[in-house]
Amino acid sequence: MFLDSSFLCTTKACIGLTPDETDKLTAICKKGEANKGDEIFPEASRADTLYILAKGKIDLRYKLPGKPATKETTISTIKEGDTFGWSALVPPHIYKLGAYCDEDRTQFLTIGREEALELFQNEPHIGYIFMSNLARVIARRFYEMEEDMARSHGMDLMCEW
Repeated sequence: MFLDSSFLCTTKACIGLTPDETDKLTAICKKGEANKGDEIFPEASRADTLYILAKGKIDLRYKLPGKPATKETTISTIKEGDTFGWSALVPPHIYKLGAYCDEDRTQFLTIGREEALELFQNEPHIGYIFMSNLARVIARRFYEMEEDMARSHGMDLMCEW
């Protein structure tokens, strides 16, 4: 079962938390499930929930004006153990991309913003470790995006020769 502290201990967001601290975080988590093609949250919507993927894959996509988000507009694919929806903990609390389920029977944990902030206020060490890990997740995602853009731009330049 993925709604227990042993699962959270394996996630990037919880590296460095003690078992007791992970239990406290687990206590505010809820289980969620989705199937291929389901929209977990839409782009530009209010971000109230952070997600930790337990099973499956999630695509983070953008919409072009007047068109729906598609597989071709995927910016990043979230894999098991990764966190998404971090805008819930970072102002202005708006999801910048939409999240779409890419596999049937996808499972994830959800953490409400208010519950997380209350826990972090009452347990500052948990908040510090979790947010530090979340900053690494965000930085890694931006680095991967930058690498993809550089590769794409390089291919464009090569095709012009």
